Amino acid sequence: EKASKAKESGIFIGRGSDGVRRIFAFEQVRFRPDDTPYLYVWTGTPEAYALAPANATLTRNLLLLVLATVLSLFISWLIGKKTLLSPIQSLVNLTRKFAQGDLGARSELKAKPDEFGTLTKAFHDMADTLVINQRTLRESEERFKTLFEYAPEAYYLNDFEGCFIDSNRKAEDLFGYKREELIGKNFFDIFYYS
Repeated sequence: EKASKAKESGIFIGRGSDGVRRIFAFEQVRFRPDDTPYLYVWTGTPEAYALAPANATLTRNLLLLVLATVLSLFISWLIGKKTLLSPIQSLVNLTRKFAQGDLGARSELKAKPDEFGTLTKAFHDMADTLVINQRTLRESEERFKTLFEYAPEAYYLNDFEGCFIDSNRKAEDLFGYKREELIGKNFFDIFYYS
């Protein structure tokens, strides 16, 4: 029917007499070009057979695409881990060590000329400054303790309730108590009842 209604040769897809989908091709045979066809030559190839190479190529290409995608994601993960995650983890570990009081801790990222290297150098500089400040504070504290302890006058520290917190040697002589005995006692109890 399709061949007889067509004006020239063609191709169509349909079910054959065996129920299998086929790709049919037909040719009209004529004595002269303008005559009505007296014969139709046609053949049908199962569609699955004709499309099998294309489907195999499509399946192969899809598998290659999935493999390339997985491979590129894995490579991206490796590069990301090396360039982002590892440096960030190194900086986190460094800051944890600083937080635990280990200001001498250092990271190997300082030598790299990128943002992480710059940030690591800033952390190292900050730690160095803190070490210097702590040393200066300790030295100042030692000088203050020495001045406090050996001052020619009696010095003592008390809280808002009047309890002794600390005293020097002259205060011990003045009140008649050792430093350990004074600490915790109330100034007014000692002063008024002595």
